[in-house]
Amino acid sequence: MNFNQCVIFYHVCRELNFTKAAKKLFITQSAVSHAMKELENEAGYPLIERLHRGVKITPAGLEFYHSVIPLIEDFNKLNQQLPRLAKKVPMKIAACMTFAENDLATFIQGLSQQGILTEVQIAKADEVLSLLENGEADLIFLEGPAPSGTFLQKEIKSYSLGFFTNQAVAQKLPAKMKLANILQENLLVRERGSAVRELLEAALVLNHLALHPSWQSNDSAGLIAAAKAGLGIAFLPKVLVETSDLVEIKVTDLALENPVIALMRKTAENSPVYQVWKNL
Repeated sequence: MNFNQCVIFYHVCRELNFTKAAKKLFITQSAVSHAMKELENEAGYPLIERLHRGVKITPAGLEFYHSVIPLIEDFNKLNQQLPRLAKKVPMKIAACMTFAENDLATFIQGLSQQGILTEVQIAKADEVLSLLENGEADLIFLEGPAPSGTFLQKEIKSYSLGFFTNQAVAQKLPAKMKLANILQENLLVRERGSAVRELLEAALVLNHLALHPSWQSNDSAGLIAAAKAGLGIAFLPKVLVETSDLVEIKVTDLALENPVIALMRKTAENSPVYQVWKNL
């Protein structure tokens, strides 16, 4: 005996008709008949009596029907609760620094208003991707080029990058500079492995140039503070310095955009994560 046979028997008893039960279950009448024969063979006695225009439940079948009712009702209750159960499990989200500092809070707030619980982790680009690959994150926001792999991914926005310093330092420099020239200044940059740093390094390799920063930090706010103090020129997403007093040094032969990509595993395509990803 299996659960599917019990479900079919339950509906046959309620409808007292194979055809009506089949329509209720969206299966063929022959499938209903076959399931009833198998169930009766396993029981060793008739559960229903087949009539010309329907069926009649035998006394033994009636006893079995009353035993099946709680099983079916409990299953139906569980089926109704399933969407709510999924929302009780926190959705694990990981993001790179720039997205975390600008857009992640609003995104998490939106999920909270939908009743979706979350666990959030902020890390470097390579670490964020590793969290997804290892099943430690359900949805990630990755900055930089799209990675290869079996992921569902789409670009949701991008950040312009630039070189910034304070007014005093900017006044000593040309209004516009070449990339090779600005590399001779005291540069304040993010640490290796961060999306912003890796994007800059890739651009320099294409131009046969090398980066020798005077300051490296895993905190963009620290770089902004250092630039404000006149300690050098910070390379950062423009969105992070919009409210500061820093001045942008125009580099004529470099224009970089840092894309933000939302990724999830393809194997989770039927989960609540997919609907969140799809609506981004």
